[in-house]
Amino acid sequence: MRTKSLLVIAGIFIFSSCSAPAVPAAPAFNETQPAVLPEPVQDRLISTDTISALAPAVTLQPSTGALNCSWTKDGSAIWVEDFFTVSLYDAAGMDVLAIFEGGEYAAIYDTSADGRTVAYSVDGQEIRLFDIFTQEDRLSFLPGFPYSAVFFSPDDSALGVASLDSIEVILFSAEDGSVQGSLSGFSTAAPVYLAKFSSIGETLIWISRGTVQPMQIGSGELGPSLSHEDFVVAVAISPDGSGIATAAAGTLDGEFQPLVTLWDAFSGEMLWQNGNPDYFGSLDFSPDGSLLAAGSEGEIIFYLVENGQEIFRLNAGSEVVNSLGFSPDNSALLTCQTDGKLTLWKLE
Repeated sequence: MRTKSLLVIAGIFIFSSCSAPAVPAAPAFNETQPAVLPEPVQDRLISTDTISALAPAVTLQPSTGALNCSWTKDGSAIWVEDFFTVSLYDAAGMDVLAIFEGGEYAAIYDTSADGRTVAYSVDGQEIRLFDIFTQEDRLSFLPGFPYSAVFFSPDDSALGVASLDSIEVILFSAEDGSVQGSLSGFSTAAPVYLAKFSSIGETLIWISRGTVQPMQIGSGELGPSLSHEDFVVAVAISPDGSGIATAAAGTLDGEFQPLVTLWDAFSGEMLWQNGNPDYFGSLDFSPDGSLLAAGSEGEIIFYLVENGQEIFRLNAGSEVVNSLGFSPDNSALLTCQTDGKLTLWKLE
């Protein structure tokens, strides 16, 4: 079962099925590294003043099924994955650098921020870390318990493994597979839960159906419980960790509808809420924390974080934008959709 996609495919908390992907031919693997990108000038950054100038710079069709896409930490490369394949693209030219083909029976869990490693399993028990450049597993280990999710810490030093025996995330070293610690204390009546790290690695976010709750990793202290009327389909944490954005259907102005909500991560206060006719599938904050992008059916909607004002709608076609992300330097936006289309948006 694919666990990472639970937060990015709209409208459900369980995976959607997809047809077999169209996989590009594998390139030669010669340790080619992503290109180093130049620093963008200020007027070429995404902001309230420039956002209307976003246009497709590159559009690809890596698959015929739903995609998940993400930037590497330095923004020089892009991970693109479907249910069977993970590809690493050079962000400068959008050339394929390397491919991992998991096959029909592999569960692909996560990709590393440094653009090198894929976490996966073939049998649902042994966790393997695959070096996409050497095309070899560099580590494999048995957690010793059934699990539902595996995810890298932001610095790639650890793997969080969500236990199915108890509501607990066990931390394993990504270097040698040794146990580094555990995080627990979250409670839910639902047996299905997920967890994810904040981008700076100080907070773990617990998600279970309609409940989201942050935890400070250092102290293990749980923050406020954020309750929703319906399933939470997307969660994003602001760059400074002070805000949590969620997407879930709920009642606004007497109407039950898809909603994006911004919460104060420390007090649990609802800061603002916006509705939409179509369901949301993905969320991401801009690197400076000023904008929130929400992927919906054929659209990306941009909100001002400070007050929730909707400032722009970007036409993305007809399919749900189930994955999106601002580039780390805030010069581009990456979107992936349920029909397998990838678009890199840049300022004209």
